[in-house]
Amino acid sequence: MQILWRSIKYVLKTFFNSLTFIRELTLNLILIIALIILLLPFFKIIHFNKKINNVPRALKIDLEGFLSDDFSKYQSEGISNNFISKKQIIKENNSFYTIVSKIRQAANDKNITGIVLDLKNFEGGSRNNIDYIGKALCEFKKTGKKIYGIGKNFTQSQYYLNSFANKIFLCNNGSVNLTGFHYSEFYYKKLLNNLYIHSDIFRIGKYKSAVEPMIRNHISDHIKKIKQNWMNYLWKSYVLTIAKNRNTSYRTIFPTEKQYIKEFKELNCNMTIYAKKHKLVDEILSPLDIEIKLIRLFGFNKKEIDYNSISIYDYLLKKNHKNKTNKIAVISAQGAITSSTKNNKNNIDTFSLIKEIYKAKKDDNVKALILRINSPGGGVYFSELIRKSLISFKKSGKPLIISMGSITASGGYWISTAGDYLIAHPTTLTGSIGIFSIITNIETSLKKIGIFNNSVQTSSLYNKNYTHHLSPNIKKLHQINLIHHYNQFLKIVALSRHKTTEEVNKIGEGRIWGGILAKKIGLVDEIGDFDSAIKKAAELSHLKNYSLDIKTTKIHIWKNLSKSFNQYTSKMFLNSLNSYLPELIIEKKFFDLYNKIKAIFPLLYINGMQDPDDCYAICLYFNNIDI
Repeated sequence: MQILWRSIKYVLKTFFNSLTFIRELTLNLILIIALIILLLPFFKIIHFNKKINNVPRALKIDLEGFLSDDFSKYQSEGISNNFISKKQIIKENNSFYTIVSKIRQAANDKNITGIVLDLKNFEGGSRNNIDYIGKALCEFKKTGKKIYGIGKNFTQSQYYLNSFANKIFLCNNGSVNLTGFHYSEFYYKKLLNNLYIHSDIFRIGKYKSAVEPMIRNHISDHIKKIKQNWMNYLWKSYVLTIAKNRNTSYRTIFPTEKQYIKEFKELNCNMTIYAKKHKLVDEILSPLDIEIKLIRLFGFNKKEIDYNSISIYDYLLKKNHKNKTNKIAVISAQGAITSSTKNNKNNIDTFSLIKEIYKAKKDDNVKALILRINSPGGGVYFSELIRKSLISFKKSGKPLIISMGSITASGGYWISTAGDYLIAHPTTLTGSIGIFSIITNIETSLKKIGIFNNSVQTSSLYNKNYTHHLSPNIKKLHQINLIHHYNQFLKIVALSRHKTTEEVNKIGEGRIWGGILAKKIGLVDEIGDFDSAIKKAAELSHLKNYSLDIKTTKIHIWKNLSKSFNQYTSKMFLNSLNSYLPELIIEKKFFDLYNKIKAIFPLLYINGMQDPDDCYAICLYFNNIDI
């Protein structure tokens, strides 16, 4: 019996020891694999950089998605896309300043022998950002190195950037689609009437067109004329820049509609030949011939079976020894001015921005601040909070330079008035000095479906409620408040720009101004770009040696791994549910419908900005049009 028990004991002991060994081995293997996964990308970067450092090659500018005007979005570089959705990171963090910095570094890099613009996945960006990249490309060409643009079907944004190249190669059966700019918006007064939705509209400024879709079924004549003139100006400037880059004339690049139709017919609808005839491209080649030409220019990469090149996303910026005692801080104010970014992360979080401004003020090593504004405005209350924080910054004796993006209007211009020096691009849309308010209620709608809301209150000055019409007294108070804020706006601009309130009112009332005209009437100090802002900041702070302190929010590897994993598991979960539930429910049809409704009725959602007084300084012209 003892022998049997010992045998059972021995078998059980061996079994459990084996389980322990297997468990420890499995856990160790998992740990080793995890470490390899985490460390492999970094070894790849080191190995990759060592391998290519001494290899002559082209810098391939293969931009994906839209350009970002937000400096705070840090572009994660050199991370292997085997483990992180690199494409997604790129699309969210395409900093125009990072791209320009890399082009300028490449100009002095002996191993970069040229640039290839491969923009098939580029979706566009604001005109001033693309111009800034174009400026860097022109500097690159001055070194004697060549730039080649390649593509099959160029969009207007893709072609505009390609026009800065020395030569453009178009694939056979390809095209260059230059058809002009287009913008449209919905007007829905009749629809709101049909739905019995009532809105009380308040506005100061004849040209403050943001409220028109709510009160009209079509655009007013004077607003249409303004928008048409602005669109024509943008298009003319766009074509003239291309004509200059291509060393030809405006009408060669963009003939009259009559001439275009005539040639289109004569060329048997062949857009490829049309592009060559009108000097839009230099050569028409097959994709293989383009590849062979690039191999001859830059050499052959056997491993990739392609020409020698490095993507702009893999081309890393060298870490310079920054001047830690003389810094020019750069802060981005991108999007509509709101109390938070909970509902839209692309907007300005007022309190986060104020915090960054305060940090720059308290940092003794920061000698000047550049505030990059690309904003159509927002809530008056929050615009004033930001302006006051900038005024507080200036009390430290440090200069404040405003660098305007594609739009710095209404509330965006409100905060820019704090600057010591304002710099705009020729196509910056600015001004729009005016205020409006929309308070919507559905009292009549509820009554139509049999819902009645009754209340008691101590006075007719009870706060606004979306289930009740405004009382006459509260309408009067609201109008008085709106006039007060408009007069405040006029005084702020007048003080900042050394004008009288009467002079500001003449250029106010919601009028928009392009950068050049804004300079002429005194709303800005200079026409320039981001380099101009850096130069002016150094000049006003008396700095010869300095470094830029760009406030960034880094995207950490763990965050990206987590995000990619969540996206993967969500996709797996939805795919499994699809086999049980109707496709209509799973594929976010309702969310798509919701977003479409928000796009049609943007002003109905304006209260999401949560301005305490429901007063807004927003410019909705073209909704920050890109090319």
